[in-house]
Amino acid sequence: TTSTLGGGSVTIYGSNFGDSDPGSGPVSVNIGGRPCDSPLGWVSTTSIVCNAPAAVGASLGIDVTLGPHTASLTGVFFTYDAPNVTDVSPGNAPTAGTGGNAIVTVL
Repeated sequence: TTSTLGGGSVTIYGSNFGDSDPGSGPVSVNIGGRPCDSPLGWVSTTSIVCNAPAAVGASLGIDVTLGPHTASLTGVFFTYDAPNVTDVSPGNAPTAGTGGNAIVTVL
């Protein structure tokens, strides 16, 4: 998991990820249909590192594309951190029908 702001480093493991020779073709990674942010780093023929894009969601698919070939990871999913509410302000508000309105800030 990573923050919904993205930027967390993600390492994808597999095989046939090409080699450091640019002739292998461009490598791209999508998480939940969104491209990983730069830098996308080829590490070896079995691993790639990228920075997760800013997004929300759970159990998102991961796709790796090398040249004209795309592989979707089966049974492997990515999840962004869930929201975490720590406080609400104000702690109370007018009763419905009393004519009052309140602005509530969630922290």
